Order: sequence, then C-alpha cells, then structure tokens
Amino acid sequence: MMQEIWIPEFFIALFLFLPLIRSKVKKLEPQTGIVWLPLTAFILSIGLFFAYGFRPEAIPLLLLAGIMTIFHIPVMIAFRSSAGFDDFPRKHRIFTPLGLIILALALFPAFWFSPYDDAEDNTEGVYSFILKEGSKAFNARLYSDGESGFRTARPLLVLAPPVFGARALDAVAKASRDRGFAVLTYIPRGLDSPAEWLGHFRAFTAGMKRASANAKGRAFEERRKGEILSILGLVKQNPSIGEGLRLSDRASAGQIFIGGYDASGSALVLLGGNPEFTRNNPEVKGLLAMESPLWSLFREEERVFNPLPPDSGWFLSVKTGIGHWFAGLKPKKIAGLGETPRVNFPMLFMMSDKALTAQGKDGQYAAVYSALRSCREPSALAVADGAGPLDYAGFPSRYPVLSLLYRGRGKEVWRDADFANGTAQIIANFAALVLDADGIANPLRKIALPKDVHIEPHSWTLPNLGL
Repeated sequence: MMQEIWIPEFFIALFLFLPLIRSKVKKLEPQTGIVWLPLTAFILSIGLFFAYGFRPEAIPLLLLAGIMTIFHIPVMIAFRSSAGFDDFPRKHRIFTPLGLIILALALFPAFWFSPYDDAEDNTEGVYSFILKEGSKAFNARLYSDGESGFRTARPLLVLAPPVFGARALDAVAKASRDRGFAVLTYIPRGLDSPAEWLGHFRAFTAGMKRASANAKGRAFEERRKGEILSILGLVKQNPSIGEGLRLSDRASAGQIFIGGYDASGSALVLLGGNPEFTRNNPEVKGLLAMESPLWSLFREEERVFNPLPPDSGWFLSVKTGIGHWFAGLKPKKIAGLGETPRVNFPMLFMMSDKALTAQGKDGQYAAVYSALRSCREPSALAVADGAGPLDYAGFPSRYPVLSLLYRGRGKEVWRDADFANGTAQIIANFAALVLDADGIANPLRKIALPKDVHIEPHSWTLPNLGL
C-alpha cells in the first residue's frame, strides 16, 4: 500500500541520486544547479521529522543528506567560479559506485520500515482540541462515533502517552473506540531539551540498577502524576471538543478508565495507592499500566560504616575517615524493592513476554509482580506471547523498526496492526467485566482472547478475563 511519507522520501532520494551520477551522465554534467540538490535533500529530510514526527528508519537518509551537503560545500562556494567548479565532477568519479551503494542502504530502512498506517489518514469521528490548566496545555484528541453521553454509557478511556511515540496511540485509540469506548489521548505541549532526553535514556536503561538514574525516573513519574491529575480535573469540567459539542455529548464522564504507558503507567500505580485520589475520583473505575518501570518502588542501598573504637589512634582515624569519604563518592546502587502501594482500583498490567521468564520475574518485572500482589481490588497481569515492550502502544504499525529492535521472546500472537486490535480487546474485556460487576450497562464488546495471551490474576472475583 502506498504511504504518504514515501513522497518526500522519493524526492530526497532523487536529489541525492542525481549528484552521484552526474559525472557518469554527459547530459547531466553541464547542469550546474545539481550541486544544490544535496542541500535541498538535507532540508527536506529535516522537514520530514517535523511533518511526521520522529522517524528512526529515516535517520540514515538524513545523515547521508547531511554528509553529501558538507561534501558539496566547496563546490557550492565555487559555484560562480568556472575553474574549480568545472573540475569537480571529474575529480570525484571514483565515489559514484560507493555513493550509490550507500544511498541504497540508507533507502532500504526508510521504505521497508515506513508506517503501515498513517496517524492522520482517517480523522472521521476524531475531535482535536486543546486542554489548558494554568500554564499547562495539552493537545488532546477524542475518538468517538455517534452520540454517546450518559444515555448509552460509552465509557471514557483516557490514554496517558509514553515518553516517546505518542502518535503510535492512534491505532490503539481507534481500535478501542471500535469496541465501545470513547477514547481521550493527549500530548503535553512543549519540547523536551536534549538533557531531558538523556535523562529519559538513563532512567530506562539504568533506573533499576543505579540510584541516580532511578531518581530521574522518579522525577518523570511525578511529572506524569501531575499531568494525569490535570487531565482528570479538566475532564470533570466537561470541556468543549469543537463543533459545538462538549465531552459529555460523546462520552460518559461517570465511567472512566485510565491507561498509562511506561512512566505514565507507573504514575497510575502510585496514584491508585493514594487514599486521597481514591476518595476524590469515584468515577474512575479501573487503571491500566503498560510496560511500566515503577522506579518509585525500588530503594537505594544504605551505606553503614562501622565506628572506630574510642582508643583508635589519630593515624587510623584519619585513614578510616578518608576511606569512608572515597567510599561515599561511589555511585549508589539499587538494593531491591521498597514499600509497594496498595492500589485501590481494579488494575490491569500489560507487559512484554519477558515478564514470564524467571529472570524477568526476579529482575526487571519484580516491581510489577509486587504491585500486582498488593492490589486490593480484582487485578491481573496480561502477557501476549511475542509482545515486546513497545507493542501494546501500537508501535508495530506506526514504528515498525523500533518494534523489531525491541521484540519479544516467543512466537508472536499478533503481527503489525493486529497488535493494536489485540491490545484494545484485552482492555475492553477488562473494563466490561469491571462494569458488569458494578451493574453498569455498557456497550463494550467482549471477545475471547487467543490462548497465547497469558493471564495471571490477583484477588480476581470476576469472570475469566480471557473469556
């Protein structure tokens, strides 16, 4: 299927191809304007990221365009001088075959791993608007078909975004809408600095091993808690969604489920264990955490130094003091799990299939299992065979190359766009069972899950989640 993103990628490739073959094609050699094409391709490559968001598969093309632009700077400067300019094509003929090979290698991931669906393609039933609370502003979207409101009790599913790849939620949101939800997604306005991205990287790679990286992860969780509380407060105000409609015209604000990815999911676990949050939000019926690190559940090591005997000499005291000082300079490590909050809502965890391994249970996912066992209400862990840490967010269809790099261990239950549908079905089954138990009529569609979706329940008094 033809993708819209292929059009600018085609012109970028063309503008890089022509300078590479100029010395081999006699009719192109006199065309002096070709020397400006690499710069044009470089500008188009940068624009590609602004228009379609971060596209990792297009990075090689961007780098090649940048290198070729730098390589052509001397000839662009000499554009008005015939001496050095005319000799340029002949001097660099040896680079033509190598350049074509490199161009082909850069083009392969850009075209092969382009998104299977475009987030902006089908906007029917999608309302875009802005939510504001003080200095905070969010670009929000509501996915809902037809009139819902309180009459037909279309539950509201709020999806808090992952740190990266919020656009991938489009597929999950549309699939959840098809199963009976009205779905609200949002993206905080503003750009993270390079230091922020470095902090994110440190938290995700070392947040369960080093205390300093864990502290950054905790800071991200606190920020996400603030964002979720702001969004929830704004939802209760029944905001305008455009076209003369309010949120209550398309969704039931009395039946809310909140799902969060990575740091957002961790924030939901922390909020769910807060008695004040429970008292103030009776309309929240359930929480969902997808591949959430739960940094705040870990504790750092405590360093205890044995005191010296009272009769120790001055030399030993100085030596020991210096030793303690140097020991205190070493980065602190994570010693294990600390106190786990008792979540007061029905809770669904959705994790990579690495969570089923012994190494995962005792390591990366130890906090998830601890949180699951601490839930007071019916809760469950759902794991689909072959699921990677990014798959429940719709990455297989929106960012195929990242899904491939972070794939699961087993044979995939779902592939490509089917993962968004599968994720939506797990969520719909969970929410429907929770509402049914409360005696609330709802339009959510329950469908049996594949046998390769593993369910581990806790305090589960509801019918089988897998149906």
